[in-house]
Amino acid sequence: CALPIYNENKTLALNAVTGSWQLTQGGTIQGGTVMATDGAGLLVPQVGVGILAGVTLGTDVMVGDTGILTVTQGLTLQGATVTLAGQGSGSPILRFEGTQTVAGTGALVFGGQISSAVYVFGDQQTPATLTLGPGIAVQAQQHGSIYSGTGGDQVLLKGTLAVATPGTILTVTAPLTNQGAITVSNGGRLTLTNLLNEAAVTVMDAA
Repeated sequence: CALPIYNENKTLALNAVTGSWQLTQGGTIQGGTVMATDGAGLLVPQVGVGILAGVTLGTDVMVGDTGILTVTQGLTLQGATVTLAGQGSGSPILRFEGTQTVAGTGALVFGGQISSAVYVFGDQQTPATLTLGPGIAVQAQQHGSIYSGTGGDQVLLKGTLAVATPGTILTVTAPLTNQGAITVSNGGRLTLTNLLNEAAVTVMDAA
Protein backbone atom coordinates (compact mmCIF):
# COMPACT_ATOMS: atom_id res chain seq x y z
CA CYS A 1 0.00 0.00 0.00
CA ALA A 2 1.57 3.29 -1.13
CA LEU A 3 -1.56 5.43 -0.70
CA PRO A 4 -2.91 7.08 2.47
CA ILE A 5 -5.66 5.13 4.25
CA TYR A 6 -7.93 7.39 6.30
CA ASN A 7 -9.10 5.05 9.03
CA GLU A 8 -10.34 7.46 11.72
CA ASN A 9 -12.89 5.79 14.05
CA LYS A 10 -12.80 2.66 11.91
CA THR A 11 -11.25 -0.81 12.03
CA LEU A 12 -9.10 -2.00 9.17
CA ALA A 13 -9.52 -5.79 9.24
CA LEU A 14 -6.89 -7.84 7.41
CA ASN A 15 -7.77 -11.48 6.73
CA ALA A 16 -7.46 -14.30 4.21
CA VAL A 17 -9.43 -12.30 1.66
CA THR A 18 -7.44 -9.06 1.94
CA GLY A 19 -4.13 -10.82 2.55
CA SER A 20 -1.27 -9.11 4.36
CA TRP A 21 -0.67 -5.43 3.68
CA GLN A 22 2.72 -3.98 2.92
CA LEU A 23 3.43 -0.32 3.61
CA THR A 24 5.70 0.98 0.84
CA GLN A 25 6.72 4.33 -0.64
CA GLY A 26 5.36 6.31 2.29
CA GLY A 27 2.10 4.39 2.59
CA THR A 28 0.18 5.84 5.54
CA ILE A 29 -2.54 4.61 7.87
CA GLN A 30 -4.23 7.55 9.57
CA GLY A 31 -6.09 6.79 12.79
CA GLY A 32 -8.37 3.95 13.76
CA THR A 33 -7.52 0.35 14.57
CA VAL A 34 -5.74 -2.32 12.53
CA MET A 35 -6.62 -5.96 13.23
CA ALA A 36 -5.60 -9.16 11.46
CA THR A 37 -6.76 -12.79 11.34
CA ASP A 38 -6.21 -15.89 9.19
CA GLY A 39 -2.46 -15.38 9.03
CA ALA A 40 -2.66 -11.91 7.51
CA GLY A 41 -0.51 -9.13 8.90
CA LEU A 42 0.98 -5.69 8.45
CA LEU A 43 4.50 -5.43 7.01
CA VAL A 44 7.07 -2.83 6.07
CA PRO A 45 9.06 -4.83 3.50
CA GLN A 46 12.67 -4.50 2.43
CA VAL A 47 13.35 -0.89 1.41
CA GLY A 48 9.73 -0.05 2.30
CA VAL A 49 8.66 3.19 3.99
CA GLY A 50 5.45 3.27 6.03
CA ILE A 51 3.72 5.73 8.38
CA LEU A 52 1.32 5.07 11.25
CA ALA A 53 -0.42 8.24 12.43
CA GLY A 54 -2.42 7.92 15.64
CA VAL A 55 -3.09 4.20 15.10
CA THR A 56 -4.16 1.41 17.44
CA LEU A 57 -2.52 -1.90 16.52
CA GLY A 58 -4.31 -5.14 17.27
CA THR A 59 -1.88 -7.06 15.06
CA ASP A 60 1.87 -7.53 14.92
CA VAL A 61 4.02 -5.47 12.57
CA MET A 62 7.31 -6.59 11.01
CA VAL A 63 9.85 -4.12 9.60
CA GLY A 64 12.27 -5.74 7.16
CA ASP A 65 15.76 -4.94 5.83
CA THR A 66 16.32 -1.18 5.40
CA GLY A 67 12.59 -0.64 5.98
CA ILE A 68 11.52 2.51 7.81
CA LEU A 69 8.37 2.73 9.92
CA THR A 70 7.54 6.24 11.09
CA VAL A 71 5.08 6.80 13.95
CA THR A 72 3.36 10.12 14.61
CA GLN A 73 0.49 11.20 16.89
CA GLY A 74 1.00 8.27 19.25
CA LEU A 75 0.65 4.50 19.01
CA THR A 76 -1.53 2.15 21.05
CA LEU A 77 -0.79 -1.57 21.18
CA GLN A 78 -3.53 -4.08 21.90
CA GLY A 79 -1.41 -7.13 22.60
CA ALA A 80 0.65 -6.38 19.51
CA THR A 81 4.39 -6.54 18.84
CA VAL A 82 6.39 -4.29 16.52
CA THR A 83 9.53 -6.20 15.47
CA LEU A 84 12.57 -4.78 13.72
CA ALA A 85 13.55 -7.89 11.78
CA GLY A 86 16.42 -7.24 9.40
CA GLN A 87 17.92 -10.36 7.83
CA GLY A 88 21.22 -9.05 6.50
CA SER A 89 21.02 -6.43 3.75
CA GLY A 90 20.41 -3.35 5.91
CA SER A 91 19.17 -2.19 9.30
CA PRO A 92 15.45 -1.56 9.79
CA ILE A 93 14.45 1.67 11.50
CA LEU A 94 11.55 2.69 13.74
CA ARG A 95 11.14 6.49 13.85
CA PHE A 96 9.03 8.43 16.35
CA GLU A 97 8.45 11.97 15.14
CA GLY A 98 7.27 14.50 17.71
CA THR A 99 6.24 14.14 21.34
CA GLN A 100 4.01 11.10 21.76
CA THR A 101 3.23 8.00 23.80
CA VAL A 102 3.32 4.31 23.01
CA ALA A 103 0.39 3.12 25.15
CA GLY A 104 -1.56 -0.04 25.78
CA THR A 105 -0.01 -3.49 26.15
CA GLY A 106 2.59 -4.91 23.78
CA ALA A 107 6.25 -4.96 22.80
CA LEU A 108 8.86 -3.22 20.69
CA VAL A 109 11.44 -5.84 19.71
CA PHE A 110 14.95 -5.56 18.29
CA GLY A 111 14.93 -8.88 16.41
CA GLY A 112 16.04 -10.44 13.16
CA GLN A 113 19.63 -11.28 12.29
CA ILE A 114 21.26 -7.82 12.25
CA SER A 115 21.22 -4.63 14.30
CA SER A 116 18.35 -2.15 14.05
CA ALA A 117 17.56 1.31 15.36
CA VAL A 118 14.88 3.41 17.03
CA TYR A 119 15.02 7.18 16.52
CA VAL A 120 13.23 9.92 18.48
CA PHE A 121 12.91 13.21 16.58
CA GLY A 122 11.61 16.64 17.40
CA ASP A 123 12.82 19.89 15.91
CA GLN A 124 15.03 22.74 17.06
CA GLN A 125 12.07 24.68 18.47
CA THR A 126 10.19 21.74 20.03
CA PRO A 127 12.24 18.77 21.26
CA ALA A 128 10.37 15.45 21.40
CA THR A 129 9.67 13.18 24.33
CA LEU A 130 8.81 9.56 23.59
CA THR A 131 6.92 8.00 26.50
CA LEU A 132 6.85 4.21 26.64
CA GLY A 133 3.81 3.37 28.75
CA PRO A 134 3.59 0.95 31.71
CA GLY A 135 2.34 -1.90 29.52
CA ILE A 136 5.09 -1.61 26.91
CA ALA A 137 8.08 -3.97 26.89
CA VAL A 138 11.22 -3.09 24.94
CA GLN A 139 13.10 -6.31 24.20
CA ALA A 140 16.59 -6.51 22.70
CA GLN A 141 16.88 -9.96 21.15
CA GLN A 142 19.44 -8.64 18.66
CA HIS A 143 21.88 -5.72 18.60
CA GLY A 144 20.21 -2.34 18.44
CA SER A 145 20.39 1.36 19.23
CA ILE A 146 18.03 4.05 20.49
CA TYR A 147 19.01 7.49 19.22
CA SER A 148 17.69 11.01 19.64
CA GLY A 149 17.65 13.61 16.91
CA THR A 150 17.87 17.29 17.77
CA GLY A 151 19.07 18.56 21.13
CA GLY A 152 16.56 17.91 23.90
CA ASP A 153 14.84 14.85 22.45
CA GLN A 154 14.44 12.15 25.09
CA VAL A 155 12.82 8.87 26.13
CA LEU A 156 10.67 8.32 29.22
CA LEU A 157 10.46 4.64 30.15
CA LYS A 158 7.46 3.69 32.27
CA GLY A 159 7.36 0.10 31.06
CA THR A 160 10.23 -2.37 30.85
CA LEU A 161 13.47 -2.62 28.94
CA ALA A 162 15.22 -5.98 28.80
CA VAL A 163 18.48 -7.17 27.24
CA ALA A 164 18.51 -10.90 27.86
CA THR A 165 20.04 -12.55 24.80
CA PRO A 166 23.67 -13.71 25.13
CA GLY A 167 26.08 -11.39 23.33
CA THR A 168 23.41 -8.86 22.41
CA ILE A 169 24.33 -5.19 22.84
CA LEU A 170 21.73 -2.42 23.12
CA THR A 171 23.14 1.10 22.94
CA VAL A 172 20.99 4.00 24.15
CA THR A 173 22.43 7.40 23.31
CA ALA A 174 19.10 9.20 23.67
CA PRO A 175 18.63 10.70 27.15
CA LEU A 176 16.60 8.11 29.07
CA THR A 177 14.52 8.60 32.21
CA ASN A 178 13.71 5.27 33.83
CA GLN A 179 10.46 5.15 35.78
CA GLY A 180 9.84 1.51 34.95
CA ALA A 181 12.28 -1.40 35.08
CA ILE A 182 15.52 -2.15 33.25
CA THR A 183 16.90 -5.68 33.27
CA VAL A 184 20.18 -6.90 31.81
CA SER A 185 20.77 -10.65 32.07
CA ASN A 186 21.98 -13.81 30.39
CA GLY A 187 25.10 -12.25 28.93
CA GLY A 188 23.37 -9.27 27.34
CA ARG A 189 24.90 -5.77 27.42
CA LEU A 190 23.35 -2.35 27.78
CA THR A 191 25.20 0.91 27.15
CA LEU A 192 23.56 4.11 28.42
CA THR A 193 24.96 7.54 27.60
CA ASN A 194 22.56 9.67 29.64
CA LEU A 195 20.41 7.94 32.27
CA LEU A 196 18.18 9.58 34.86
CA ASN A 197 17.19 6.62 37.01
CA GLU A 198 14.09 6.81 39.18
CA ALA A 199 13.27 3.11 39.39
CA ALA A 200 14.70 -0.40 39.23
CA VAL A 201 17.78 -1.46 37.29
CA THR A 202 18.66 -5.14 37.62
CA VAL A 203 21.85 -6.67 36.27
CA MET A 204 22.13 -10.47 36.45
CA ASP A 205 25.07 -12.36 34.97
CA ALA A 206 25.51 -9.71 32.29
CA ALA A 207 29.23 -10.05 31.70
